[in-house]
Amino acid sequence: MFLSNHFKKYSAYYIALFIFVFNFLLKYYYVQQESMYGDEGHSLFVSQQPLLRILKWLKDDQNPPLYFFMLHIWIKIFGLNIATLKCISIFFSSLAVSCFFLFLNKITTRQIAFFGALLFTFCTAQIFFSREVRCFAFVQFLTIISSWFFYEALIESKKRRWIFLAIVNALLLFTHYLTAFIILVQVITTLSTFRKEDILRSLKSNILTLLFLSPWMPFAISNIPKSGSFWMKSPTWNDFFVLTSDLFGGKVLLCFLLLFLIGIVISAFYYKRASHKSNFTALLYFSWPFILPPLFDFFISLYASISISIFSYSTIGLFAALSICLHIMFQNLNSIALYSVVFTVLFFNFYYVNINPPKGDDWNLIVPRVMKQMTDKTVVIISAPYKFKEFAYYFDKDAFRDYKKTDKILAKKNVFGGHKLLNDLMQEIKLKE
Repeated sequence: MFLSNHFKKYSAYYIALFIFVFNFLLKYYYVQQESMYGDEGHSLFVSQQPLLRILKWLKDDQNPPLYFFMLHIWIKIFGLNIATLKCISIFFSSLAVSCFFLFLNKITTRQIAFFGALLFTFCTAQIFFSREVRCFAFVQFLTIISSWFFYEALIESKKRRWIFLAIVNALLLFTHYLTAFIILVQVITTLSTFRKEDILRSLKSNILTLLFLSPWMPFAISNIPKSGSFWMKSPTWNDFFVLTSDLFGGKVLLCFLLLFLIGIVISAFYYKRASHKSNFTALLYFSWPFILPPLFDFFISLYASISISIFSYSTIGLFAALSICLHIMFQNLNSIALYSVVFTVLFFNFYYVNINPPKGDDWNLIVPRVMKQMTDKTVVIISAPYKFKEFAYYFDKDAFRDYKKTDKILAKKNVFGGHKLLNDLMQEIKLKE
């Protein structure tokens, strides 16, 4: 009897634990085959350095320091094995799904919460970023925690929730500057309630967040990217639609989910009188992260170089809005209709998911082949120059660890990368001519 009552009381947490373990195993499965890719080399190269040196480096970088500090500690504990390093993102991605389930379980039903967790689990974009040694999985986790505190602060009007929200939002901004859009969405949602008390508390919470951020603010402002100062080109509308559809598993699935969401939003508002206002507050809030951040990013990136990768949290907005709409709508309809819709959505989601999405680089395969072909007369030039960090990791891990002399050690072995060494090499060639 005790075990039965105990399980009933804590069953949601046991399900959340199962979701965490399942997610971790699913996302870890292909890790051993993966190479370092994208900007992972930059993350590792910076994070292996002493904390004060990391701070000095990031003062002139477009990234805030929190994730690099966390990765630094992770490296100290687990070393520089790439599979182990990817586990930090897998951990936070899996934890994000579990928290997502618990949050939806609080505001909807157990079945709807599990449905939302399945959408999150089998989202190709989320799987992709869960294996990347970058801050994106950690951002997903913090976004869900921030949303949870914001919802409770708005619905329960508890002062300490606004304080906790200020702390989590500060952590978000210390992880990636563009998470400011999450705070903007929370401000818009608060203003839409027209409740003076909540608006004032939201203002105080955001001021507290800025106070936490203030020591780093001068560096954040000085590193705002300017148009033409970086290699990334301004996006076109086609780029916007391609990147956005990639975040949601492809154009077909995105169009299906959009049409479906429009239909059930209309239905949900039709049944508004039969539902509690908190459901509509949550629906309004989660609809904004799905729509606004990618649009804001697109217009900003017309003038400054910004990547859309950070907006993988937009998928959380879509899946949460979809789940809440279903909950509102089917409070007034029978369970057969609910399960029919749920299974239809999940069918499309499972059909289009790729649990091993392709990556851009295969340094783990390329570098050993280069090493095998090298002779005393071989000169290796790495292009793009900034990719020398990834090459160094697989070519000579000791050289990679010796971050102050990495480029010089590689140069002695006729491997040239990094802008300075390539310029020196070109000058030497011109002098010999």
